[in-house]
Amino acid sequence: GLAAPTLLESRDSPCQRIDVVADQGEKAVFLDGVPFYRAGDLDAFNILLAQLPATLLAPSNREALVIGSGSFSSAAHLHRLGYRVHVIELDSAVAEIGFRQFADHHKLSAQDITVEIADARTALAQSQARYDLIVLDVPAPYRTQLALLHAPAFYRQVASHLNKDGVAALSLCSSLHDPLGQQIAASAAQAFREVMV
Repeated sequence: GLAAPTLLESRDSPCQRIDVVADQGEKAVFLDGVPFYRAGDLDAFNILLAQLPATLLAPSNREALVIGSGSFSSAAHLHRLGYRVHVIELDSAVAEIGFRQFADHHKLSAQDITVEIADARTALAQSQARYDLIVLDVPAPYRTQLALLHAPAFYRQVASHLNKDGVAALSLCSSLHDPLGQQIAASAAQAFREVMV
């Protein structure tokens, strides 16, 4: 769907294939050939997923966790709103490429956020940290490992790390009228006491 794509960087990590593509002055990141971040529609996605709930939870100086790094757009939105941001990313190559390739977009310095390279399920199981906002900026469940990040058990784990009035923001990866969206919404409804779609 890109008009004149140019491949800027491509890497096969142990987890997935990562491609950064330029098109008409904008960059996009594809994970296993599926768009994960792209200026325009997928930039608006990060605003809805991270910035909007963060704004509604103001005041600033709150704790936020972002699961998945991608282009670091979600983390950047939260940092600019005054959140202390911790990012958990499974794939070190995605974190390194995303931070470097999208630096002109996210405008973060290494000191602005903390990044932990780990499986979020394991990291949360070993952590006592609690957050005001947890953003699940993860790909759609096209593979088993990704599907586990959309399962009720993982959502319950996320809920256990929220402060009393904390919020988790996640994507249905589809329409609520689509079976995939319905399945993710049903998983969330099993884990969180209140769900808004």
